[in-house]
Amino acid sequence: MELMCLLIAAGLKQYDPDGLEAAVIEATIQGVHVIRHDIKKPGGEAKEIESYFGCSASNLVLVGDRYFTDVVYGNRNGFFTVLTEPLNFANESFIVRKVRKFETYIVNYWYRKGHRPIKHPLLPDARQIVKFDPYKDPMAPGA
Repeated sequence: MELMCLLIAAGLKQYDPDGLEAAVIEATIQGVHVIRHDIKKPGGEAKEIESYFGCSASNLVLVGDRYFTDVVYGNRNGFFTVLTEPLNFANESFIVRKVRKFETYIVNYWYRKGHRPIKHPLLPDARQIVKFDPYKDPMAPGA
């Protein structure tokens, strides 16, 4: 399996209509291409991304720091999704901090109810890449 990409979600035309911010990111981080899009995540399809990389979204990894935007978008479009911590909490608004807390609460609630991450052909058992096994860890939600 070949790792093909790093995706960065800075291309929303609503917030960067002339593409200047996207150009700055591309110039600053060599090898990263910002894919311009019209619809905010989790809406929209992955056609531009699939076209850019020349393969199905099911062969790509989407890395993001939000459950209800990045992970939902990735799962809806067939990506293998990886949730990370934000790179920087310093510039987050009060609303974003509250939404993150709410997202975590809802995901933990679903976990306690028996819902588990979806299986994906790139990594059928997600426990292979986590810091701890959530099915065995006594501190895991619902344990």
